[in-house]
Amino acid sequence: LGSDRCSLYFDKIIDTQKPVISNLKINGTMVTAILTDNIELSGYGISTSNSTEPTSWTTISGKTYNLSTTISTEGTYYLWVKDGAGNKTTKEFTISLGTPITTLLSTSTPDVYNENGLRYEGTDPNNYICLDNKTSGACSSTSLLFRIIGLFDEEYSSDGTSSSGKKKLLKILDTNAYGGTSGKAWNSAATNNWSNASLKTELNEGYLTTLLGTLNVNSKLNTAIVTSKWHLGGASSSNYGALTTEGIYEEERNTNAIFSDNPASIYAKVGLMYPSDYGYATAGGITTNKAGCRARALSSWSNSSYSDCNNNDWVFKSATFVNTGEWFISPNSSSSNSAAYFDSAGYVSLGVYNFVDGGMFAGRPTFYLDSSILKIVGTGDGTKDNAYRIG
Repeated sequence: LGSDRCSLYFDKIIDTQKPVISNLKINGTMVTAILTDNIELSGYGISTSNSTEPTSWTTISGKTYNLSTTISTEGTYYLWVKDGAGNKTTKEFTISLGTPITTLLSTSTPDVYNENGLRYEGTDPNNYICLDNKTSGACSSTSLLFRIIGLFDEEYSSDGTSSSGKKKLLKILDTNAYGGTSGKAWNSAATNNWSNASLKTELNEGYLTTLLGTLNVNSKLNTAIVTSKWHLGGASSSNYGALTTEGIYEEERNTNAIFSDNPASIYAKVGLMYPSDYGYATAGGITTNKAGCRARALSSWSNSSYSDCNNNDWVFKSATFVNTGEWFISPNSSSSNSAAYFDSAGYVSLGVYNFVDGGMFAGRPTFYLDSSILKIVGTGDGTKDNAYRIG
């Protein structure tokens, strides 16, 4: 019948798909994750570098593997996973064996007092915190150096519009003035509605993006900054001259102390200080003690008879005044175009001569960190040269 011929053809399949690491969770020293691959897993390892492979690999098999391991030394690590074709994936995580924030800030902490929240008070308390990935020493960048205002029970939001309840949140203040030496307008649109103020938009977009992109920034910061509630009540032109720190604190949270259709509060990640944050930060002095400062209207703190109030106030002593002023977040509740600021002379003003679109002042960004997912790690002591670290 003649010769028969049979041909066989082979396709070479090249696996280029990397393994996947999902549900990576840290609970104390316990590390868990789900490892998957489209064809076959071959091993995992732990390294302190995302460019240098682990010195040893644990052999695994199958398309799915439930990882569970322990690491007893504090630090930043990288989980490496590889498949049978040699494709590798890495994912960063941090082991934090530090102090809970709720333990760090208590009434037994030096210079911390319970006044509508646990607050640092005094001329220069050890309340510096650096947001880099180190555990001690000088801050990697001045852009990452902040100061702790205090620990507060404050509302937060998961969707940016409605409350998800309250959490203990660590409120921190940038040590740098946003806007440089020229300053910033509170709102270029000449209205004191903070929800659409130009400064609010800049802080929550450009400023925050730059901060999170800073070299050596702590990787946890992206999820640790909370979308929190910002109270937008404020003093009026008729009462601010008489409001003490306590009085202005109450007005900030007074849902009726707003102008026209302005919102009483919003949810956002970044804002500015309240006037009450400035008032509560003093410890007073010899001539005027703390009780005396608490009894004085914030608008009168420039009076030389009460200089102990601002001269022993760390917010004032660390201020970055531009054109003699620094903005607060609180609008004037009886006017559409002015907001509170504090003057380099040490008093709180409602800006009736420097409207929100005309006053080019400093603004120190402020935001809240979730104390439930962060700890204070390393050997920092809160001083400027050895700030607290988070992990």
